[in-house]
Amino acid sequence: MLNTNCTLCSTQLTDENKTKEHIIPNSIGGWDEVEDFICVSCNSATGDKWDAELAAQFNWIALMIGIIRDRNESPPKLVSTVSGEKFLLQNDGSMLPAKFKYQELKDGEQTKISFIARTPKEAKKKIEEIAKRFPQIDKDKLLENAKIKTSYLNEPLHIDMNFGGPLAGRSVVKTALAFAFSRGINPHSCENAKNFVCDETADSSCYGLMYLADVVKIRPANTLFHCIALFGDRGRNRLFAYVEYFGLARWLIELSKNYDGPELREVYAIDPSTALSVNIEVVWSLTDEMIEKTLNGYGYTDESYMAAITSSMDEVMRRNKERGLSNAVKSSFFAAGEKLGLVEGDTITPDISRKFSSTMVEELMPYILHQMGVRK
Repeated sequence: MLNTNCTLCSTQLTDENKTKEHIIPNSIGGWDEVEDFICVSCNSATGDKWDAELAAQFNWIALMIGIIRDRNESPPKLVSTVSGEKFLLQNDGSMLPAKFKYQELKDGEQTKISFIARTPKEAKKKIEEIAKRFPQIDKDKLLENAKIKTSYLNEPLHIDMNFGGPLAGRSVVKTALAFAFSRGINPHSCENAKNFVCDETADSSCYGLMYLADVVKIRPANTLFHCIALFGDRGRNRLFAYVEYFGLARWLIELSKNYDGPELREVYAIDPSTALSVNIEVVWSLTDEMIEKTLNGYGYTDESYMAAITSSMDEVMRRNKERGLSNAVKSSFFAAGEKLGLVEGDTITPDISRKFSSTMVEELMPYILHQMGVRK
């Protein structure tokens, strides 16, 4: 399919202004691209507004499971526990205190200073600042005695499950258009979707959240995926798309009410944490009533919505737990080596091996106790 004009602004596409566009935004783990779909200006503008809003809404899941992106890592996200304690969720699934904590108390003629830094670099910088104020302090000794401490949450995180809205919605519809184009559909013939993405005043009646039926026939176990499906319905003269992210957010999009092409069934799915394709079967099982309810904003029941959330969150937490174990083992391994003064290339004698094993278990104990539910 040759597209000579930008889908969004209708500018003629040339070698100077055409660009590649991720079908699913790379910021949430999409990798497949399409060319000659939009111009570079629209690529940049919609990426900064629409895709950025979508990515922000799902960033906490991206950090929890560790998605793969071709540019940079997912940015840290401010999260809080149910009691309000704030942390920065990191790309490896771990968390740091949201703020640097510093305390300075006078005790007679002495000053007692304590602080909790989020990184060794931050700790070093603060120690250097303190040393300038108090020249009598042995800076090198303080740096040597600084310790990295791992602790675990004693309460759940408060998670914002809201997603969608005009900006993120336009990102979703743009994705549906890009996928249709990649499968040979002229995006300019998708009048419903094109009107919505090109006109900021257009209503959202071309798409809606869809949980009235699960169009994925058999969901693979232990898998979170993004998927896009196309349904060209010759009998209804309508072209639909289905977009799903992380198994959680599910939308139906009516691309066109004047479809005159062949019966069409196309599907693409990817695991954002591995960037590998996922083999799924999507079945078009929606009745006219389901379609109209969905496009009018009633495409779910409390039960169907909660079932999707529960299924997705179970897998998010399972993967995050696996990453937590991996991080704990890795940090314990390096901490044990540091305590024993081991460096790469050292010969490990049986005696050192025993000491290393016992030291590593000691370092791993906070994680073990946390998993056992023991609170210190």
